[in-house]
Amino acid sequence: MKTYFLVLSILFSALFFTGCSKGDGVKTKTELLTTGGWRLENKQVKIGAGNWTDVTSGIAACKKDDAISYSTPSTYTVTEGASKCNVADPTTVETGTWAFMDNESKLKVTATSTNVTYNINLITENALTLEEVDASGIVVIYTQYAFLHQ
Repeated sequence: MKTYFLVLSILFSALFFTGCSKGDGVKTKTELLTTGGWRLENKQVKIGAGNWTDVTSGIAACKKDDAISYSTPSTYTVTEGASKCNVADPTTVETGTWAFMDNESKLKVTATSTNVTYNINLITENALTLEEVDASGIVVIYTQYAFLHQ
């Protein structure tokens, strides 16, 4: 009987320690960010301690359907969606680099002459929510962008 319990204990231990490995579908933030393209779903603005205001309707459809793709090691590309604002516009709208900061709680994107650091509010396989804080003026302006995978 003792041998039976010993064998069961060893089997349970083996299953417990091998059953939860990194390969069980838990993705890193880099994997979540770089898998597929992201399309803007929603944009909201808040001034100071005020309420969030949805400003998505003010974005032209030809801009709203653009896609942002993050790649490894650290580049990103913004491409035109199905509708272009001008048919002569290039397919690639912008390129730059990206990096995680502050223990992967922030995303810094750098284009030709600008860089913006966003707080990462949410990142999953299907959704990405970034928040930009502009404290350069008298009033702090918050802008929140919600993206969905294409």
